[in-house]
Amino acid sequence: MLHFLDYSVRYVLNGRPIDELKERTLGVEVFHKAGDYDTAQDNIVRVTANEVRKRLAQYYGDEHRNRRLTVQLPSGSYAACLHWAEEDSPPPVPDVSAAEPETPVLGNSDLEEVHRSRIGWQIITACFLALAALSTCFFTDTCAQQMCL
Repeated sequence: MLHFLDYSVRYVLNGRPIDELKERTLGVEVFHKAGDYDTAQDNIVRVTANEVRKRLAQYYGDEHRNRRLTVQLPSGSYAACLHWAEEDSPPPVPDVSAAEPETPVLGNSDLEEVHRSRIGWQIITACFLALAALSTCFFTDTCAQQMCL
């Protein structure tokens, strides 16, 4: 399950076409199936996608979660969607006329680069937290199933 979500998020972050992420591609790349496996007979990709959707809904359903970034796996797609809850704007540009000559001042392009870098780290952190939560849920379910046996 973690490899599935990781692959989906990385696929989207790499800017690859969302409509090209297909069940067979995931079967081969994530689950190491043969290239000609029968997707009608082996539904591992569909089952895993549904489980990931369920776990993400549980994770983001907690009222105490920080919702600046939400990772979703829309029904009918295998590509992750990243949703920002609020617009994250760069810090204001300092007034250059008030600064002393030897004080370095960041220009707009520098601020935009810092802002993009911060957003990238926020995305990576959110994905890591989602993956950690999913692994915890999976581990908890696995332990509960083993104790019931």
